[in-house]
Amino acid sequence: MQSDWCFGRNLFAFLFLLIITGCGNPKGNKSQCITEYKKISTQQVVTLKDVYKTMRLYDSIDEACHSNIAQPVINDLFTVVYSYQTYDTVIIPFLNKIAEEKNISVQDRSIALLRITTYYLYGLQDKEKAVPYLERATRYFPEMNDSVKKVYYSINGELSVEQSNLKEAARYYLKAIEIAEKQKDSSALMSNLSNYSTVYSRMREYKKAAEIKKEVLKYFLNKKDYNNLIYGYIGVGTEYGLLRDYDSAIHYFLLGIDLVENKGVVNPNIAFSLYTNIGGINLGLSRYDSAAYYYSKAKEQLAALKNEDHERFYIMSSAPAFAKVRSVEPELKIIKGYLDEYSKNNDYQGLSNVNYALYHIYFMQDDYHQSLRHFITYDSLKSLIADEENQQYVAEMDAKYETQKKQLKIEVQQREIKKQRAITGLLIAVLLVLALSTALFFARQKLKRNKREADLQQQFTRKLMENTEEERIRIARDLHDGVSQELMILKNQMPNENQAHKQRIDAIINEIRLISRDLHPVMLEKIGLKASVEHICNQLMEANMIFISSEIDYNNSLDKNGELQMFRMIQEALNNIIKYSQAQAAKVTINENAKYVVAEIIDNGNGFDVEAAMNSKNSFGLLNLKERSKALNGKTSISSSTSGTKIKIEIPKING
Repeated sequence: MQSDWCFGRNLFAFLFLLIITGCGNPKGNKSQCITEYKKISTQQVVTLKDVYKTMRLYDSIDEACHSNIAQPVINDLFTVVYSYQTYDTVIIPFLNKIAEEKNISVQDRSIALLRITTYYLYGLQDKEKAVPYLERATRYFPEMNDSVKKVYYSINGELSVEQSNLKEAARYYLKAIEIAEKQKDSSALMSNLSNYSTVYSRMREYKKAAEIKKEVLKYFLNKKDYNNLIYGYIGVGTEYGLLRDYDSAIHYFLLGIDLVENKGVVNPNIAFSLYTNIGGINLGLSRYDSAAYYYSKAKEQLAALKNEDHERFYIMSSAPAFAKVRSVEPELKIIKGYLDEYSKNNDYQGLSNVNYALYHIYFMQDDYHQSLRHFITYDSLKSLIADEENQQYVAEMDAKYETQKKQLKIEVQQREIKKQRAITGLLIAVLLVLALSTALFFARQKLKRNKREADLQQQFTRKLMENTEEERIRIARDLHDGVSQELMILKNQMPNENQAHKQRIDAIINEIRLISRDLHPVMLEKIGLKASVEHICNQLMEANMIFISSEIDYNNSLDKNGELQMFRMIQEALNNIIKYSQAQAAKVTINENAKYVVAEIIDNGNGFDVEAAMNSKNSFGLLNLKERSKALNGKTSISSSTSGTKIKIEIPKING
């Protein structure tokens, strides 16, 4: 969801300040404006009556002032319509009217159109209605600022997912993430990471999608951002449902319900989704009493939603659950009524849904004859729908084929032109080769000398690193086996009344243990590189106000010394981020290609001038990273800007 947008502003307070300080008075004098403000300032924009008040207030203000107040009005009305979809016949036309005003900025016009797009795409899941508004917003793309583009990319990502164009969806989400990192907008970063995980979900990588969404949950839980957190709980619960881990799915859905019932999150649409999800899972697990309970809770939300589609979905999904605990004749009568309606409209998907519901209800009532009849109809309709989708797919492929044929003709013509140019270029190249051959001979001799010197330097560095590690191990062992043991003996010999001294000795022993671990990471030898890196990420995240995630795909392709040096370099990079970057988030990735194990450490901090830093007297840490990797025949690259820093470490595999 586009939860990076700011919701919950005090609209009337904002309007009042603008009216008094900047825009000129509305129709009426200042004292009348103050009186009107006092009447409504304590009310929230929740009921339809509040909505009408907001719109009347907006219309009553001079149009020249609208450019200053349009955006908070758009945001507050969108929040209401998204939660209470019955208000859309009032709010959506009003938002469209704002989008057509001449006096508002391109940014406000774009936001109004994107809000309407979001409502249809996410709220009603009606992409046909969403697309025209998105196309109108696209006209203003060149003039959009980064904040609006961030929303635009995220919506296009969702639309691409709906169209099963996963590569395009990933591209859009990564663009939104890039802007969020540039702006250091952590909430938007987390929300778009959650959106990005849906690409994995559509590829049936449900476990990977759940892992990403759980990392995002940690951030919003720490921030107590309940409006975003509830979407996160639904997302993680859905992934576990797809993994058929139903107990975990119910656990996360219940966490979402707790936000509704105990944390003041008001969103009937989301509450309805949570209750029906849990009801459906319990029904599938034959927990009929629990299913009936949660469907009853879902019904309580229908009064606020007043949406026919929600009511139809509720009746058809809940009736099988109630069929095991009471008579469902009233529901059966309503559902059978849908058959005639869908038949008249040739709505095969609707007919398929109705027959599936009837099959399920009769099965619960042990009427297997009726159940089988409706299941056969449902199965036939499902095949018919699949055939139609296949025909549509074939038509799309034909269109793409014709387009590609035209492109191929153009490419053939371009190749002929390139061929003529290549012949001319070849003659010039022959002359250049003759001239360069002599220069290359002398350059090669110089390179050989430089390589010999570099090899000697590399051998020296490798030996120095080995000696340093051996000395670290010796000091760590002496501290642990010698000083720590002596202190423990001293503590045990002290009388019990010297508790303060004993506590001080315990603190010194703990400090020595920490120093010993830093000198030589014994944990690395026991649990391996992957678990050690994940541990240090979690350890640093807990000790500092920074979100650190890791994504590691490593198959023990380095020897023990290689793993130790890789761990040291990642540890050095993370410590530098915490000390100097002022970053809000960082990420460590480790993966492998044919020849190298590659680690990347990325942050969204202030960045620095790499060249200046490498040439300064305080560049020991950065030079240490480069020299460590070089000693292992690897390499380290560092890039940095105001959007953050990226360190890439490549170490050759044992058999690379």
